[in-house]
Amino acid sequence: LYCPKRLLARSTITEAPATYPAAAATGAAAAPTAMTVLVTEEAVATERRRENIIPGREPGKKQPMQIADAIKTRVVHLKKAFTLDEITALDDLYKRLREEDASMGPGEFFKHTNIDGLRDSNHVYAFFHVNNLIDRELPHILDKIQRTMVEADEWDLLEPGGHHVRVIEYHDYMPGGNQCDPHHVDGGSLVTMSIMLSDTSEFTGGEFTTEEEDGEDIVYDFQKGDALIFVSEKYHSVQLVETGRRRTLVTELWSGPRCTVDRDF
Repeated sequence: LYCPKRLLARSTITEAPATYPAAAATGAAAAPTAMTVLVTEEAVATERRRENIIPGREPGKKQPMQIADAIKTRVVHLKKAFTLDEITALDDLYKRLREEDASMGPGEFFKHTNIDGLRDSNHVYAFFHVNNLIDRELPHILDKIQRTMVEADEWDLLEPGGHHVRVIEYHDYMPGGNQCDPHHVDGGSLVTMSIMLSDTSEFTGGEFTTEEEDGEDIVYDFQKGDALIFVSEKYHSVQLVETGRRRTLVTELWSGPRCTVDRDF
């Protein structure tokens, strides 16, 4: 089942829809350290607006590819790039976050700082980069992720020492979950990689697609363990999941600083 394009807003650039709990106000119960982070973020954001600097596009740094050029590039498809053991480790880390969140008590929204949104959502985001979680828990997989992206960079976007992790997001799609905007891009990032964690027998729908220069869609044979690596400003979508669960790990690299709070800080 494909998303009806005629009903979708076709914006030029869209940011990922995630909102990060660590960067959101948490009310009177927030710890002083959280407030300090918020104040710092606000000050930096204000300064960026004053200087009209877009994160990841600071002068002197490698710039994201323009969309008009990005749509001409191909997606690098690496078959079986990640092992079953690596996938299991990523799944186990996500399950642990969900268990920790559940132990924090009832509520409509996730309480864990590494998970965002409604607990009954059909598309859950867990943020493995927040608070350096993946650095501490799965450093060998983090190293492999970055190495794989650099080796696949046929667009000369990832200069040695000139890129950092912007986000590492575990996406858990359930029936109805999607990223349907045909003109969705990872605005401001350089290179993105998506790793399929589910066996395709576990879900229907949820195809990964890219809209090409001629307006046609390419549908990818995205199997468990495969990695799709592409220019972040290239149009890409995830079609509506009909049944089952579709799990992926998405990493974005950019020329800004290593992010540990949200997608800009």
